[in-house]
Amino acid sequence: MDARSYLSQAGLTLDVNQVHEAQQSLWTVLEEAKKRSLPATPSSLDRLYISATPTTGVRSGQPFDLGRALGGRTTQTSFALLTLDALVDAVHQALASSWLRIYQLRSGVLLRLTYRGGLARAQVPLHDETDPVARVARAGRAVLSGAEGWVPLLDETGALVGVIEASASELAPALLAALAIEAVNNLPP
Repeated sequence: MDARSYLSQAGLTLDVNQVHEAQQSLWTVLEEAKKRSLPATPSSLDRLYISATPTTGVRSGQPFDLGRALGGRTTQTSFALLTLDALVDAVHQALASSWLRIYQLRSGVLLRLTYRGGLARAQVPLHDETDPVARVARAGRAVLSGAEGWVPLLDETGALVGVIEASASELAPALLAALAIEAVNNLPP
């Protein structure tokens, strides 16, 4: 989806040129991520697949296995996660964010794919009325509120496929919009 269409569908009133500039900076990150992902080892992938944060967001001692939730560890899924992780790392650093998370919608559940910052629920049921990630997902529109923001991931048809959640003293909405556009192209199958 192009930037202008994304901004319109997500309900964001931003300068499309600023989003394009942010996208260009992320393309550099994507190129580097592709080069770095080639020598991925099983132990380096464990960091992406196994999380100490269980479904509820409270540490229970039971790690969450993202690989199982995604239907197994495949080369394509591993590459997608490494790419998304590089994007999140770059945006997290650029924003100096408290936290930044990408969720993918799968079978009525928002599945956390990658994140930086504090504890995060590994799965958020779409019907959860109390969780802002689920509320934004149901609405399909961005919400920027002070230091926190939620932007939808929309596919080419405008259908919701996930959500980005962020907290930073200065959110940089154009960068979050660029991340949303690029993340959709790099989601696991």
